[in-house]
This record gives sequence, structure tokens and C-alpha cells, in this order.
Amino acid sequence: MDGQFTHLVILWDTCQAHPAAAAETLNIIYNFADVLNKIAFGVIIWNVAVTESDKAKA
Repeated sequence: MDGQFTHLVILWDTCQAHPAAAAETLNIIYNFADVLNKIAFGVIIWNVAVTESDKAKA
């Protein structure tokens, strides 16, 4: 059995057995993804600002 598939089966079983824990896990995953998204957005904005600043100096 594929490793990823095994993890999905275990996660599915956990969600079925403990809905409150599943909601908490989903919330943690959502918050982690949100933090990564905000970091990526900040890096993109910073990169654009530096690029534009360099163009203005040239």
C-alpha cells in the first residue's frame, strides 16, 4: 500500500472516530497553511518592492 494512501486512511479513520479531534486537526492545518500563505505573499511583495527600487535607481 502506498505511504500517502496509508496516511489518508488513518486520517479518515481518526476523523470518523473522533469528529472533535478532526475539527481541531483541520483547524491546525488551516492555520499552518494560512501562515505559509502570508509569508509567501510578504516575500513576493518584498521582492517586487526591491525590484522596483532597483529600477528607480538605475
